[in-house]
Amino acid sequence: MACLITRNGALHYVVTPSRNAHDPDRIPLLLIPGLAATHGAFPEIVEDVSATRTVISFDPHGAGLSRPRRRLFALRDIAADAAALLDHLRIPHAHVLGISMGGMIAQELALGWPERVRSLHLACTTCGTPDGVAPPPPVVARLLAGLARTARVRSPRDADRLFRDVLFAPDTPEDIRLTFFANRQRAPMASPAGLTAQLLAVRRFGSGPRLRSLHIPTQVLTGRDDALMPARNSEVLAERIPRAELLLTRGGHAFFLEDRDTFTHALRSGMDLHDGR
Repeated sequence: MACLITRNGALHYVVTPSRNAHDPDRIPLLLIPGLAATHGAFPEIVEDVSATRTVISFDPHGAGLSRPRRRLFALRDIAADAAALLDHLRIPHAHVLGISMGGMIAQELALGWPERVRSLHLACTTCGTPDGVAPPPPVVARLLAGLARTARVRSPRDADRLFRDVLFAPDTPEDIRLTFFANRQRAPMASPAGLTAQLLAVRRFGSGPRLRSLHIPTQVLTGRDDALMPARNSEVLAERIPRAELLLTRGGHAFFLEDRDTFTHALRSGMDLHDGR
């Protein structure tokens, strides 16, 4: 893992090279994790995408090893660091995938640095206040209660008991849920102070009035049974972003694993389509 010092702090990142020796110069994917998550939280996506192109990911401020200069920060600050990371790696533009909170950061990156984004892929995310649809209060309460107990989690089953109703559709098989939690136990999560700072940044985020100015090929993807980020949020994004493509799949907030084949095919097809635009 490498570290870049930016105006906003220390940003830790990982570059996973493409396994495609026949076409090594495809435009890379910049993967932006969600709330409390780090670069290592989505190994399935990295595995699937790095079969054909390089994947870059990082620990957003407040999570993992990244350390902001200020105790509080905005999601736009993280987007600025993502742009600085592309500069550092001498990558003129990337396909950008943002998941949940990462999708909010991806919107800020596309709005503030549109020339750096070849295509935009927004997964289970929202345009924020006032236009987005908030999750039901009981769902938020279960999420926060679970996050407060993560230090006591000793196994994937422990995590499953805390978070399955928040992250998964009711019919998602247990083996998929346990795989999800096992992988994420290997990745360090946010500290309590970092999580609080991220939650405050999410509460202050709102992109709705600005989305009409986006003229970047955009996919909006979500699970129909997402309790944490209701699917209506993705519909609003697709309505606001000119010519955005909307894909609703089976699954909940972790739909990218619950319906992995559909998600991977859509993501890879979208990137392939816009590699040469």
